Amino acid sequence: AAHGQLGHGDRLRRTQPTRIEELNGLSFEAISCGDKHACVVTSEGYVITWGCPENGRLGRGPDKNPSPSAVDTITQNIDRWGKPIDVSCGVDYTAVITDTGKVLTWGRGDGGQLGLDSTTSQEVPCQVGIFGEGDVRAHRISCGSQCTAVCTGNGEIYAWGSPRVLDLTEVAESALTPIKLSLYTPESEIKYKAVSAA
Repeated sequence: AAHGQLGHGDRLRRTQPTRIEELNGLSFEAISCGDKHACVVTSEGYVITWGCPENGRLGRGPDKNPSPSAVDTITQNIDRWGKPIDVSCGVDYTAVITDTGKVLTWGRGDGGQLGLDSTTSQEVPCQVGIFGEGDVRAHRISCGSQCTAVCTGNGEIYAWGSPRVLDLTEVAESALTPIKLSLYTPESEIKYKAVSAA
């Protein structure tokens, strides 16, 4: 609670579940919690973040208010990116999937976990290159400490970030962009439905 990650506009600990008043009246599609922040996707397609603003993990640029607030960059680009439908928070970064199969990431990027061909942190959402193009459409996403994994609608797994976390023995450095994983099985035999990163 020391970083406002409970969403109550203060830094007090709560020992009982407590409704977040600023979110009253909203319905939600997805929620995820990181180490010091949290994020929800509303049924209307708004993305709302709160908690510690360090490393851009809230996705609101210069807005450092720890209270729940919308990520305006996503709202302003909904025609281009699509409507957000799912979210995953890593330790200090966030990823969202849209209904067009696109992936948006923001926050700390030092391990390549944002998938943006860089180790630079991002204070606002950026689109991860290949998703939403052709038949590579993100269906499920999971963020870990320094790696991200996506399951596509056609059952393929893509991952990026720190190779020590991903256990990508063929990658000497961070995978800065998504890599399609075979997971040691013939691709034609298994179609994946979910993924989880640690």
